[in-house]
Parts: sequence; C-alpha cells; structure tokens
Amino acid sequence: MYIFADSGATKTRWLITDSSGTILKEFKSLGLNPYFWNSRDIFDEIKKNFPEDEQEISVEKVFFYGAGCENHDKYQSLSDALETFFPVAIIYIYSDMLGAARALFNNKEGIAAILGTGSNSCVFNGHTVYRKTVTLGYILGDEGSGAHIGKLFIKKYLEGGFNEELTDKIKLETGATIETVKERIYSKPQPNKYLASFCNFVNDNLKEPEILNIVENTFRDFFKMHIKPFPESKYLPVSFCGSVAFYFKDVLSKIANENNIKISQIIQDPLEGIIEYHKEKGFF
Repeated sequence: MYIFADSGATKTRWLITDSSGTILKEFKSLGLNPYFWNSRDIFDEIKKNFPEDEQEISVEKVFFYGAGCENHDKYQSLSDALETFFPVAIIYIYSDMLGAARALFNNKEGIAAILGTGSNSCVFNGHTVYRKTVTLGYILGDEGSGAHIGKLFIKKYLEGGFNEELTDKIKLETGATIETVKERIYSKPQPNKYLASFCNFVNDNLKEPEILNIVENTFRDFFKMHIKPFPESKYLPVSFCGSVAFYFKDVLSKIANENNIKISQIIQDPLEGIIEYHKEKGFF
C-alpha cells in the first residue's frame, strides 16, 4: 500500500493506492508546512485523520509533496513524524512546487505555477525545478494567491473603499468588522488561511467591477513578478494548479492574454497527475 500527499497552506489531501497506483481511499488533514508545525503536532494531525480501518504498518511507501519542503534542514520535523507514524514505509519528501510541475508537465518542459492560499512558480525541465522566483509569503508577497486577494479585498472594505450597497452586503455575508479582522489576523493562527477565506465572497461577486478589478490586478502582479521574469516564458507553455487558479480561471486567462501568454492547462489538484508521473517513472 502506498500513500501520496499534497500539502498546501490550508489543507493536505492524502490518497491511498495499491502497488499498481489504483486509488483505494482518500482522507484529508490540515496543511502541514514544517515551518509552522513541530514533529509531535504533525504526528497527532495524521493520526487524527488516518482512516481507522487501515493499518499504518501496511504502508510501504509515502510520497509527500508539501509547502515548506524545499529545504531538507527545515522539513526534519515532518520527516520524523512520517517515519514514526509509518514505521516500515520508505518516506519521500518533495516540494509542492515540484509536485505541481510533475502533475502539469509529467516529463516535459514548462513553467508551472501554483495559485492557492499562497502562490509560487518555477521552470521545469521535465526532471527537476531549475529556476524559480523568490517567494516571500503572504505578508510580503504571494501575489495572485487567495491570501493576497483576500488581503486587498478586506483592506478596501475596512477602509470604506466600496460603494454603500456593496459594503452592506459584505458586512451582512461575512460579518467582518475592523475588530474581528484585526483579531483574526494579529492574534489567531493561520491568518493567511483566514484572508483566503474571503475568496468565496469575491468569487460569488465578480460581477461587481470593484471586486473584479482587485482580482485582475493581483493576477497582473503575479504575471509581472512570477512569470515574466523567466526568459523561458517567451516560448515554454505555462500551466497552473490550485483552487484560486481553478475557480478564477476565466479572469486568469484574460490577464494571461494581456501578457501574451497562453495557458496550456489549469487544474485544481495535482495528486492524480503526480501518481501518473510516478507510474511512468516506475515507482510502482
């Protein structure tokens, strides 16, 4: 039995497969970025969500793709937790960016981008990520992400930047006030996840020009900061994965066209593509 996991800032999706890659079961947990989780808490989160009718000792291999897993020194807590929970399994840990690239391009060249709670991009040569832009997180960067959209949206709302009718609608449907927003951002865990949660309202109200403008501008910033700096963007295909890319794909495609970039594909989740990659590479 094998396990594949894709872990972002908000959630981790886990797929259990047999030794031929056929998906048997799925479960979910919180996102397990090792920059923010210690080994004990990661172990407890996996234990809480692992299917009760499955045996940890039956797992032969674990392929974990996650945010914060680029640097071996930083993901030791994750490695320790996985090795403890799956005592007989061989553990493979990769970055979420490599997972996106493998899912989007398999063994071909291309520029892969993630637009979820956070954002990232890279140039993929069919084997490895060999070029990527600097990512600074939701406070200093993450242009195009759910957290970035949410931050711009809620800031404009709290500063009185929307018309009266839209302001009343936002207050009624989100319940957001200066006090509640400041408390959630500055005093509670996972403020990036909280900011990204406003994307539901944004997506439902894209017909409002002021809201559409926020989404368009954050995607313009993403292309400017995370796609156009790659010389390869002039000739390599560009593809996206992530919930923000998927649900805002019409706006994303429009801004890509403005930048003379044609998007090859947009997928919501990379895991099935990752499994296909491993099948072709003979990991089964």
